Amino acid sequence: MQNRERLGSRLGFIMLSAGCAIGCGNVWKFPWMCGQNGGGSFMLLYIICLVVLGLPAMTMEFSVGRAAQASPIRMYQKLEKPGCKWGIFGIASLIGNIALMAFYTVVTGWIIYYFIKFLTGQNADFGFTQMITNPTVNVVFLLVTVVVAFAILSFVGISTLTSRLMLDNATRTRASSFYQEGVYLSNQYVETYFDEETTKGTVSRIQTQLSSLSVYLNAHIWLVSREGEIMIDSTPSSSYTYQVIPGFTSVLPSGTYYTTDNFFGMFKENTLSVLIPVTHNYHVRGYIVIYTPMSSVIHQKEGYLMAVYITMIYLMVLGLLFAIANWLIVYRPLRKLKKASAEYAAGNFDYPIVTDRTDELGSLARTMNFMASSLKDSDEDQRKMISNISHDFRSPLHQRLY
Repeated sequence: MQNRERLGSRLGFIMLSAGCAIGCGNVWKFPWMCGQNGGGSFMLLYIICLVVLGLPAMTMEFSVGRAAQASPIRMYQKLEKPGCKWGIFGIASLIGNIALMAFYTVVTGWIIYYFIKFLTGQNADFGFTQMITNPTVNVVFLLVTVVVAFAILSFVGISTLTSRLMLDNATRTRASSFYQEGVYLSNQYVETYFDEETTKGTVSRIQTQLSSLSVYLNAHIWLVSREGEIMIDSTPSSSYTYQVIPGFTSVLPSGTYYTTDNFFGMFKENTLSVLIPVTHNYHVRGYIVIYTPMSSVIHQKEGYLMAVYITMIYLMVLGLLFAIANWLIVYRPLRKLKKASAEYAAGNFDYPIVTDRTDELGSLARTMNFMASSLKDSDEDQRKMISNISHDFRSPLHQRLY
């Protein structure tokens, strides 16, 4: 069974937790809210809420995570009793993360907009209200965020940095698994090989164990003397060059218990080779070498990477759908309202706003239609009043002249 990766230090855990918990609101909004709501008294209530509400929730989250040691979706399924439906909360957490992603794409678009304003020297035009009420700015910079952050940076990062990290992780995990199996093999079977009464039956039994374990690990196994002589091979047809490993030493070039090179020139390709000492009567009598081509590790890494690519494509499709929905639900109606406002400002009160929506935008459209109708009636009444007044002033003058 392979061990899961664990954090190496308390500082790493603290930094990881801070990266997950601290967002833009903590940096920007919290100081403003603290200043607007009493300063010290606000901080006192805030700390009380952290102790009463935040600390128990954090402890519960740590406890569930430590007990399950799985992803949020799997941990509820792993801990729940048969017949329970706690797994639905894992799905809810995934939906919440997707909703947060949709929110942060919009916020990132705002940041890019302000950054461009800063670079172009338009510092005086930083009004948030003006920006948030401009649908063109919101939609355009949302699309820029989706394309740049998800389409370009994500795939470039996955194909370079993430790929390398996954390869390193797969190598360490595979090497750790080989080492643990090798230690077990050494303690249970191989150390008897170095007894003075070693028989053919002992060698045959060790050969059988090596062959079985090599099939289980999908790797090859050697039993090597301290001088580097290959004494037993799990697969006698292995394509190595020498029966004696040239320049063999127990200290590998990498300085660890495994190496990813050609193992003292024994192979034509890079190989993950793990070296496990075999001790007998408190002395090192030989070594077990478990090796597999790095191409198999890379193939394993590519499988993990494909899952990441599929997930990123899925997230990009969700982001695109969110942008399309935002354009249909918000941007198009706002464009109609904006055009209607321009028509009303030009005096065209006959311009209709056709909508059957029942939300806030629909209410605003009906209000603007009512306003236009009222302005049109008011304008008509004003014309009639001016006409009547003009007629009243003109009638006496007309009688005097004629």
